[in-house]
Amino acid sequence: MKNIVLFILLLCCYNVSAQTILSEFPEGQSPYKNGEVEMFAEMQHFLVENNLSPCKKNEYVWITLKIDENGQPFLIKRKSNEKNIEKNKCAFELAGKALGSLKNWQAAEVKGKKVAAYYEFLFIPNDFFENFEMGYVSTNSFSQPQFPGGKNAFDEKLSKYLRGYLDWSTINTDIKVTINFDIDTKGKLSNVEIQSKIPNSQYLHEDIKFSVMQLKEKWIPAKIKGNPIVFTYKFEYTFSVFHID
Repeated sequence: MKNIVLFILLLCCYNVSAQTILSEFPEGQSPYKNGEVEMFAEMQHFLVENNLSPCKKNEYVWITLKIDENGQPFLIKRKSNEKNIEKNKCAFELAGKALGSLKNWQAAEVKGKKVAAYYEFLFIPNDFFENFEMGYVSTNSFSQPQFPGGKNAFDEKLSKYLRGYLDWSTINTDIKVTINFDIDTKGKLSNVEIQSKIPNSQYLHEDIKFSVMQLKEKWIPAKIKGNPIVFTYKFEYTFSVFHID
């Protein structure tokens, strides 16, 4: 169990550095050798072999890892995921223990160079015990939330509001922000959060938040095994003095 304790300490104490980190692994690349099927199978083997118990209720938790350029994993507690972790402590603890047993992580690559990247996956602990099936991947149990008309309709609406509500005279260079918001089980948007590395950006963040809140349409909520869940939708947005991407 020594390696588990060490891994969890590393996870809790790691601070994300200022270096460039990919928001996800490039298409076709996996953070684990032989892919997610192998990763989940090894997690299941650890949980069963160590006589760990499933959660008493049907918990789930989103796990975010940073895999550095050396293939070393670090667990990241994103602010946007704090509520989910707090409500699903059993799931989070089981995930941390199982992850500590895994050895075959690998870094992302861009143009032949190993780079750090984030990796996020859904962990449903009760799937790893008597209900476990070979070939299991948790994404098969999950469906993303959907905006009416799809992603293109969402992008067009949001761009329209941003053009109308932002003070473009204050934007004199290209900037990138991360936008998070919750979509509840009824499809309603709430709890908008804006993150960026722009100094003195309070008013810009407030304008972006106001623009996002103008999206009054009812979403189709995210679902796990057909059951609606509260989901934190997050994405990066680039602003330019000439255009909005």
